Amino acid sequence: MTFVLIPGEMELRVAEGFSDDVGKGLARLDADDIASLGAVLGDVVEIIGTKKTVARITGTFPECSGKKLIQIDGNTRENAGAEIGGTVRIKKVSRKTATTIVLSPMDFRSPLPSDKELELFGKILQALPVSTGDKLNIPLFGGKDRFFSIAGTSPTGAIIINQNTTFNVTKPDYTEEA
Repeated sequence: MTFVLIPGEMELRVAEGFSDDVGKGLARLDADDIASLGAVLGDVVEIIGTKKTVARITGTFPECSGKKLIQIDGNTRENAGAEIGGTVRIKKVSRKTATTIVLSPMDFRSPLPSDKELELFGKILQALPVSTGDKLNIPLFGGKDRFFSIAGTSPTGAIIINQNTTFNVTKPDYTEEA
């Protein structure tokens, strides 16, 4: 995929993220690439493949330096519409603290989270950068992962979840008969 870059953007080749980074919303970048973006560690970048998502910048290891790579996990790649070996555009974006996130369950056969579980989402997902349209994996009690789509956020744009973020879940407007 070839992009037309605008000032403040760069094109990088997608590489596999480290296993320790899975689910943390991190993008590992070379120090020179971080400087070229006018960014610092912890800033947020928008990643644009066939879709868009956001991730927090962290540094890469020396063996990956100078290779024009972005190392991201599978969930971030899916949210960006990117694949290993492909290219994405990235740019630094401002981030805001999430006050409210509206989630839509991706599997309507599973029970919706209880109010008690919803209260814990902010603690479970603390410091995770997200944006509307992202697929979100939330580990619930009993070790079962649940997948949700972010239907809306307040404020809009790139946001960071914290322990005070309120989560609401849309309920399906139909029932499935057994």
